[in-house]
Amino acid sequence: MRLYGKSVYNKLDRSSHKAMKRMRKTLGTRVGMLVRRKTLKQLQMPEYVYSNNYMTAGTPIILLADADYHEQYKFDGKNVFVHHMFEPYIYLLKKYYFAK
Repeated sequence: MRLYGKSVYNKLDRSSHKAMKRMRKTLGTRVGMLVRRKTLKQLQMPEYVYSNNYMTAGTPIILLADADYHEQYKFDGKNVFVHHMFEPYIYLLKKYYFAK
C-alpha cells in the first residue's frame, strides 16, 4: 500500500514540477526576452523563484474595447502585443474615466 501511494504521489509531484519548469521557461524567460528585445530594452528581469505561488497584484480593471478602439488599434497577425502597449491602455482609460 505504501509503495503504491508513493508512486501515485511521485507521478503527481513530477507532473507539477514539469509544468512549473515549462511555465517558468515560457512565461518567464522567453516572454521576458521578447519584451526586452522589442519594447523595453532597459528592463532588468528579476530572479524567478521555483514556485507556482504567484498571484496578480491589485484589483483588475476591465477596459472593454469598442468599434472606435478596434479601428484605431488593428490586429494584423504580426503585432501580437498591439493591445498590451501603453497607448491602447491610455486611450481606453481616458475614454472611460476622463471623458465625462
